[in-house]
Amino acid sequence: MTIERREDDYFLKQDLEQRRRLREAADAKAAELHAKGALAGALGVDQQAVVDRAHALGFDEETSKVLHLMPLVEVAWADGKVTANERLSILQAGEAHGAAPGSGASTYLASLLEARPSEAFFAEVRDILTAILQAKDAHPHSILELCRDVAGACGGFFGFGDKISDDERQLIEQIAASLDGVDDEVKAIAK
Repeated sequence: MTIERREDDYFLKQDLEQRRRLREAADAKAAELHAKGALAGALGVDQQAVVDRAHALGFDEETSKVLHLMPLVEVAWADGKVTANERLSILQAGEAHGAAPGSGASTYLASLLEARPSEAFFAEVRDILTAILQAKDAHPHSILELCRDVAGACGGFFGFGDKISDDERQLIEQIAASLDGVDDEVKAIAK
């Protein structure tokens, strides 16, 4: 075999490898675009920036079922720990919203109840939820009511007294303000 022949074989192999990498990159981009399209459909928004942010936080078509429950997770962590009653309440809310036990959405939700997500995560989620609510011209009433339910799942003294701590109440008011400003109806729910 001549030197020229070996050089031709070498460059042919290099060319084949480069084409393979280009095909793999195109396939990966197509899969990502498909996943983002499915997420956009699940979220019910066509704002690419919102979809990109949700995708960057780990939400996909399946886990988007629990995106609107993230404020509940934040309220559960308000006092630094998640009680068994709070966990049960949130997982039941997840199940009621399509996150069947053992599903990807339920597992994602449970993982956020095991280790507290960062403040940056919660702030991003609130921004995403605000954009979704605005795009749908919706109000966060049900989210805030669920937050109160989670906050009331544990607390009080032997079942008596106010079951919602001051920290939880303050956090619910902050969530309400970030999701839709604070009108009188939101204030009533947050208190």
